[in-house]
Amino acid sequence: MSTRLSATGLAASSSSSPGGMGSFDDGGGGDDGGAGHFQFLSIVSVMKSSPNESPPPLSRYFDTGFAERRDRKAGPSEGGVLLIETANNPCFGINKEGKVTEWNLKAAEVLGYSRDEVTGRDFVEEFVSPDHRVQVKEMLDDALRGRDTATFECPLVTKHDVRVDVLLNATSCREANGDITGVMGVGQDVTKLKLAEQKTVMRLLMDTASNPILCIDNEGRINEWNLKAIEIVGYSRDEVMGHDFVDDFISPEWRVQVRGALDEALQGRTPKNFEFMLFTKGRERIDVLLNLSLRRDENGDIIGLAAYLQVITERKKAEGELNRVAQDLRLLIDTANAPIFGIDNEGRVSEWNLKAAEIVGYSSDEAIGRNLVEAFICPDHRVQVKEVLDDALLGQKTLSFEFPLRTKQGRRAEVLINATPRRDADGNITGMVGVGQDVTETKKTMEIEVSLIKARAANDAKSEFLATMSHEMCTPLNGVIGVNDLLLDTPLNDEQREYANLIKTSADSLLNLVNDVLDLARVESGKLELEYFDFDVRNTVEDAIDSIIMKAASKGIEAICALDTNMPVRVRGDADRLKQVILNVLSNAVKFTCHGEVEVRAEVQSETATHHVLRVSVRDTGIGISQDAQSKLFSRFSQVDSSTTRNYGGSGLGLAISKQLVELMSGTMGVISTPGEGSLFWFTVVLERAERLPEELRLLPSDCSMLVVSQNIATLKNLTCSLRAWGANVSAASDEKEAQVYLNAHRTDTAIMHLTLPENDIAVLEPILSFIAASIRDVRFWILLCPFGFVGKIRDLVADMARSFAAKRETLAEHAALDMVIISKPVRQEGLYRCLTQLYGSHVNRRLSECDVDDAETDGPRDSCKDGSQHEATTVISALLEPDDDKRRDLPDVCTSIDDSISDVGTGASSLKVLVAED
Repeated sequence: MSTRLSATGLAASSSSSPGGMGSFDDGGGGDDGGAGHFQFLSIVSVMKSSPNESPPPLSRYFDTGFAERRDRKAGPSEGGVLLIETANNPCFGINKEGKVTEWNLKAAEVLGYSRDEVTGRDFVEEFVSPDHRVQVKEMLDDALRGRDTATFECPLVTKHDVRVDVLLNATSCREANGDITGVMGVGQDVTKLKLAEQKTVMRLLMDTASNPILCIDNEGRINEWNLKAIEIVGYSRDEVMGHDFVDDFISPEWRVQVRGALDEALQGRTPKNFEFMLFTKGRERIDVLLNLSLRRDENGDIIGLAAYLQVITERKKAEGELNRVAQDLRLLIDTANAPIFGIDNEGRVSEWNLKAAEIVGYSSDEAIGRNLVEAFICPDHRVQVKEVLDDALLGQKTLSFEFPLRTKQGRRAEVLINATPRRDADGNITGMVGVGQDVTETKKTMEIEVSLIKARAANDAKSEFLATMSHEMCTPLNGVIGVNDLLLDTPLNDEQREYANLIKTSADSLLNLVNDVLDLARVESGKLELEYFDFDVRNTVEDAIDSIIMKAASKGIEAICALDTNMPVRVRGDADRLKQVILNVLSNAVKFTCHGEVEVRAEVQSETATHHVLRVSVRDTGIGISQDAQSKLFSRFSQVDSSTTRNYGGSGLGLAISKQLVELMSGTMGVISTPGEGSLFWFTVVLERAERLPEELRLLPSDCSMLVVSQNIATLKNLTCSLRAWGANVSAASDEKEAQVYLNAHRTDTAIMHLTLPENDIAVLEPILSFIAASIRDVRFWILLCPFGFVGKIRDLVADMARSFAAKRETLAEHAALDMVIISKPVRQEGLYRCLTQLYGSHVNRRLSECDVDDAETDGPRDSCKDGSQHEATTVISALLEPDDDKRRDLPDVCTSIDDSISDVGTGASSLKVLVAED
């Protein structure tokens, strides 16, 4: 805070001295005729006043009894002069012309000029700071007129051009007769006081400032830190004082730039405001705008910088949001699915988005600046369009007017456009913007729709006709097929039977085609409805693969059925349509596969509280399908190419119908295929959950151990998973060699041998049969899975093996061979499970001790092994036989029920006989 300093007064009495100011006198006598004298009192104690006090009034120290000493001759008082010279305040004296006449030692110390250097020089013009010369001149003039003056500021400039703030008290100097001869001023150097006051004010201003303010020295270290900086950055003054501002608080990517700006400012070149990022105590970054100003000491030397920070984080966010909105708006305009045009007041194009460029063919660079009407509007509409645009430029909106454009290729593009005036911030119209709609295709579509309505009506009539005719064709066609079957049952010669078989083949193909056409017509006309009832998904899939097993076996193709063990037993849906789809895909797989295998796999893809999503896939190793041809697979009457029909036959309706049936069951269908490697067709269907019914829990004895042997990896995996799901301890081997190694080290109850006959060559079974003969006593139960059509041949080979053992009097091995189970594949899960449960329930113990068979061996070889007439002793299981399977009813030998057993063959143990079937 500033201290108000009172002015000092100067009282003097003496006779005037010609041409100059009166001299000072200490009160002694002198020549009366000399120059006038001043009586100067002792002022030592007062002149050395405190810096915070006002300079002392000189009138206190002069004798005012001028009348008493007016006639006395007095000389200057040496003591008074000494006190003035040694006073602790600067004292100045000027004559009536403003020239310096008095200059004490303190004045010389403060300003740097000696008395000799200043005497006679203009006080105001040469020593007063220019910005105060007028005011100081006025105050001194008032004193020269004898007016009282209050203490006033008199900033002086030192010899080194440094400003010194002085408070001055000016008093008139008079002759003995009272004439004013000059002014005597006593000053006080308040530079430091003002600096302290400025610092106090500065601190107050800084601490109450609404923005962060900090100061740094010439080394970049912080020496000032206001309250707002504490609040924003989080560091207290003690935590930041002396720390390097750039290294400790500036984000690394901004340090070089900020350091350069500070260095430039310290050299006196104040940079423009710039933005950077600052670290807070919480290591957060804030955006700030920096404004720098120099700090100087009393000598004018640069001592550092004052930094005024403006937090612009929110502004940056707002700017970023504004830029984002602008970019989004630009992106919206450029990517809008409608053409957007803009013109200025002269009709020149100022806006042209990507859709406009796409429709017209001209890019934005090609269109901007050109006259819209003359360059892009079709000639027959230029007048009307010009009128609409002129109205828009006058502030009128126009909705949906025809805007035919001429494209770069010379074609006509029909556009409907809404024209709206474009205005600036002041509301002045600066142009027009139009948002259009390309209706070129719409007009064409309207014409096409009329044609489609006519075509749809014709198609409906066709579908109705096909549905009616297909149904009517089935009755006579079934009659033809039935009569031909009766004909085949009559005695015919070879030529007649060949002709009858050709009729049967052709009639069956025609019936399938008629049924396909009928299904397609029903689907397209919306008359095909699904029937919902509970069914077993496993039986449905196995029934489908049973239908193609004979065809697959005739081509030497391995048919594999893989069912997820977690699949629900019963679901609700249309089992017949599901089987139809599976059978269609399976039939195609067998048709287009010459060798290898066909696998159908069913699994639950997902499920909810009310529904199951079933995924069925059919994989083959056939000819495969190219990527281009896959797009035509599900079209009606479509095949990959014309050669397919010639080589494989078919109408091309199966997959089209299957896809539509799958979609009726809320599913999808697709294909993955590689030419030369095979195909995988898949589909999903949604089936309802069936009411939970009591289900048979499939569990085998916990101590049963099994060995599965198969060269087919897929079959090996499927059998292993099913048996393990039933609780069996299962091991797997890929061939007889691995199986032999396993049996040498482990005890096994049951061995399941999956027999594969490449190209139907039964000779490949010799190593397997040798392995069975060598290990037959080591396994309790033997089950052979053989291809359909080879059941009889395999049975004969096993019977030969039994006769061989009988001839060698190896009764135990003979019994094991005679009790071997043969199952045609693919095996049904239910059939395999029932076979195993009956085997384990029969208590047939093949590991008889030698004494157990002595009696049997004394009776000689078994009759069944002597002449081969008792081959029926070998158990044969056909997993394909079902009561509703017409193909299976045609098999030559359909034998006894599952509970029948053959007669005792001499060991006292019954051989299980389960559904004997031969080919």
